[in-house]
Amino acid sequence: MKRKTIFLVALFFATTMITPISANAQEKKGYLKSLIEAKSYTGDNKLFVQWDESKEVPRFISGNLSQSPVTSSATVQKYLQENLDAFNLKGGEFKLINTEKDNLGFTHYKYQFEVDNIAVYGSEIIVHVNKDGVIDTINGQTEPSVPILKYSQNFKISKDKAVDNSIVETGLKKDAITKKDVSSVIYENNKTWSSAYQVNLSGLGFNWMLFIDGNTGKTIDKYDNLAHDAAIGTGIGQRGDTKTLNINSTSNGYILENVSGPGKITTADAYNGTEVPGTAVQSSTTNFNTDRGRAAVDAHYYVSKAAEYFKNNFGRQGFDGQGSPLNVAVHFDVNYVNAYFDGYNQLVFGDGDGRIAGNFAKAFDVVAHEFTHGVTANSARLTYRNQSGALNESFSDVFGAIIENKTDDLWTMGEDLGIPGQPLQVARNLSNPRLYGQPDNMSQYVNTTADSGGVHTNSGIPNKAFYNIATSIGTEKAVKIYYRALTTYLFASANFTDARSAIEKAANDLYGVNEKWNVSKGFYDVGVGGNPGQDPGQNLSLKAAQLSSDNPNNTGNYNLTLTVPKNNTAKTIKLTENNSTVILSQTIDASANDIVINKVFSNKAEGTYNYVAEVSDGTNTLTSQIKITVSNTQTPILQPADISVDNATNSGNYTLTIKLPSNNSATKVSLFENLSTTPILTQSVNVLQNPITLTKAFTNKPEGTYNYRVDVSDGITTKSSTIKVTVKQSIPSTDTWKENVLYKAGDKVIYNNVTYICLQGHTSLANWTPDVVPALWQRA
Repeated sequence: MKRKTIFLVALFFATTMITPISANAQEKKGYLKSLIEAKSYTGDNKLFVQWDESKEVPRFISGNLSQSPVTSSATVQKYLQENLDAFNLKGGEFKLINTEKDNLGFTHYKYQFEVDNIAVYGSEIIVHVNKDGVIDTINGQTEPSVPILKYSQNFKISKDKAVDNSIVETGLKKDAITKKDVSSVIYENNKTWSSAYQVNLSGLGFNWMLFIDGNTGKTIDKYDNLAHDAAIGTGIGQRGDTKTLNINSTSNGYILENVSGPGKITTADAYNGTEVPGTAVQSSTTNFNTDRGRAAVDAHYYVSKAAEYFKNNFGRQGFDGQGSPLNVAVHFDVNYVNAYFDGYNQLVFGDGDGRIAGNFAKAFDVVAHEFTHGVTANSARLTYRNQSGALNESFSDVFGAIIENKTDDLWTMGEDLGIPGQPLQVARNLSNPRLYGQPDNMSQYVNTTADSGGVHTNSGIPNKAFYNIATSIGTEKAVKIYYRALTTYLFASANFTDARSAIEKAANDLYGVNEKWNVSKGFYDVGVGGNPGQDPGQNLSLKAAQLSSDNPNNTGNYNLTLTVPKNNTAKTIKLTENNSTVILSQTIDASANDIVINKVFSNKAEGTYNYVAEVSDGTNTLTSQIKITVSNTQTPILQPADISVDNATNSGNYTLTIKLPSNNSATKVSLFENLSTTPILTQSVNVLQNPITLTKAFTNKPEGTYNYRVDVSDGITTKSSTIKVTVKQSIPSTDTWKENVLYKAGDKVIYNNVTYICLQGHTSLANWTPDVVPALWQRA
């Protein structure tokens, strides 16, 4: 099946299905898969799907995804198990990792996918339930290629042996390792799935993640998971300024310990050794004014300010959201040119070497950057390599810059690490990443195995995206959107495209379609994802829904159609009957397209029914209404047919749909093409009680314009309806993809017998084939 990377469709309910799906087929297929395959032409919905082309599975789905209210994690887990086929999973199960309810009334359930009760590494799903109990978003990564086997039987070595092998592999000394974590996982390497031990070894200046084959004991994969500042450090000591500090008293005086907020923060001096955190910095008075203590004062003050920022703006309780203690160490090692978060509960800052960089604790943005690594490690848990690692770095850069909030140079990171008289060597700039050697577009993406897959290099791309967004909607909105995306929608193996989807969803949750569009545009401008089209904010306003019926005077059977016009700020719609019964209530997004919702009513009792449609943007509300009369003694009248086409401008294949309302005296319907007097379809009908839907399919029609007329007749009178269809068969030529060719957006190429469309202008390189660079190419 040919799929586009993104599709977006307004959904409707057909009154009569010409070819119904069999009951057996429906029983075998999960609701979510049916929704996706039908592009949700199955009910009141609006579906968005982002596909993982390499795995042929969705990574991000939004819409009204559940048929009944979700009340607990058990309900969600049952839903996921019933819909494994939507992710092409042949077995296994999802295990709940975390549940979180936010201030918008959403509940977010994060699950780990397991086979044989063993976690499939990197396979996580987050299910988001709105305040009405409806699943409205599912995102994450699944691994459909993992075989369903008894992986537990393949562990032949012990966990202790896996740790020993890891120590040998890394060359670490046992006494240097302060923490060891081991867990069983199913891990993929070179398209082979193995029973493996995930071994995490951490200590001073390292945080190794290794994957050891549970059968052979050999190393499958490894990487350094230490979240540290990019390149080599900076720092020039203290400025001599006086800061107000939160400290704590002891029997011997005072120490740098902040107990005023959630999560105690204790700052210590490592005395240029490698034992951390070292000794808490002390003073006999409330003044910490020694020369050596200045780095500790800076670190303590800046870490406290970073924690305060997250608490005041997002209600976050400390770096981990749980108010856990945090240790801060300064003067680590001799001439140590770096800073890092150890992955657990410790921030470490070196003095620099006085040549490349000075003391790392001096730079407010660098300290806030490292604190944000702690936030990420306890929320999205972005894996520290490749694109997810670059996102990890980027989020720290974003919040580092914003927390520092330097009015004269907001967008430069690490400028305070420079040495006087020498050019900056470790800085980054969000507004112009290329200024310090980073790419600012996917066309410049650096494929490398160094630096954990270029995490400090390629972070320039999402950094630039944030700059684009912040300068279009303001930094206040932008950081709130980014925090929600980081803590709610992102997951460990997220890539740049996943980040765009997550940040778009967060923008729509918090603000609406205009901010969502600016997020899309910000990422599109750095080569991530497709063009979002025209800015909906240019002509957006709240517009009322249009209510109509195929049979306002009937004998109990009728359809209601609600049309919410596009360029609309409406966020919700509600339909009520006789001011009491709620027929539907759901969220909507009509910024770019009309939304059409159909409701079918059957065997209604005789009487008058008043329907009111209410749309709201959260501030204002508009209503529209319609009256339906049900009577058992109605006289049928001749009513014209409604004629529509699925594709008014096409390449020769299209279908006409003819709908005749009930309580209709029509006995015959005829379809004519152009000026012909001979009908191409004629059929006797009976629509006294029930409406009828007819279809006529056309294939391989020649290029040209076709005018169709539908006549309905009761033997005495005829009423007509018309529609025009245009066939264009001109198709641009498609060449085979080649290296070192300048491609423009919209160009088509063929690669490995698959046609691709160029999303972003670039010069092709050997490693940038269309099948591996989704930011540049998508399947046609």
